[in-house]
Amino acid sequence: DVEVQALVDCIHALAIEALQDIVIFSVYQGEGVSEGLKSVSLGLILQDISSTLKDQQVETITSNIITQLSQTLKAELRSS
Repeated sequence: DVEVQALVDCIHALAIEALQDIVIFSVYQGEGVSEGLKSVSLGLILQDISSTLKDQQVETITSNIITQLSQTLKAELRSS
């Protein structure tokens, strides 16, 4: 059972310079989520103080985070 804080810690371990904050805005267990699993929604606050982040930069950051969470904690991105 992965604790929500483990997700946050795993993301912080990437030391992403543009990552200003991580906001946990939903943790759900129940209908629509497999037994023993949690659905966790995270908000990522990204900001580069020297320039505007481009779409490709944001996509790379989020892709790296998803890969790290998947490999380290076996987390899965839930389809909408």
